[in-house]
Amino acid sequence: MSVNTVVVFVKYPEPGKVKTRLAAEIGNELACEFYKVFMAETFALLAESRADKIMVAFAPPARETDFQKLIPSGFERFPQRGDGLGERITYAFEDAFARGARKVLAFGSDSPTVPPGFLHDAFNALEEDDAVVGPTFDGGYYLIGLKSRQAGLFRNINWSSATVLQETLHAAARLKLRIVQTDAWYDIDDLGSLRRAVESDNAGAIARLFKSSSLT
Repeated sequence: MSVNTVVVFVKYPEPGKVKTRLAAEIGNELACEFYKVFMAETFALLAESRADKIMVAFAPPARETDFQKLIPSGFERFPQRGDGLGERITYAFEDAFARGARKVLAFGSDSPTVPPGFLHDAFNALEEDDAVVGPTFDGGYYLIGLKSRQAGLFRNINWSSATVLQETLHAAARLKLRIVQTDAWYDIDDLGSLRRAVESDNAGAIARLFKSSSLT
């Protein structure tokens, strides 16, 4: 039985379909190239985590064959399902628990520079608490973890807003869940956060692409 499981959400890297806020500043093609790097660095980050299993929730489902070339062979994969982000997260947790997970972290592909220790801390928090959340500086979160199914935690949330974290904390309170926050980090959503990632990119691929582009 897999105790610690990470589910990472990814989209197929197609220009105009990924990193749209960043694309508005640097163009669709370059934003897509950066997203490919973010995805690869996220996979490398998760490989360093204390996860017994890493599962990739991909979209769209029709791209499953194409994802075989992008996802490491040791990772499991399954298509995202559900209408809206709340349902997709809910079903991903259900799928992970159904496959034997006992502690599950849901992680995005927008924070590839998160220190691995933050994931370690999140798994440790679930030893005592019901839920854990890793806040972002813009009011959202880069990870959320549970040790049981909690569909109500993801209902009626104003996704992609500055109130996601607070609404999630309020939902946890209504459900009487003990929830703890890990250290805050940032998502790479625009040129400003991309420049920040260049400075904190230990793997170096983001910095290399940035320096080779016309952004320098």
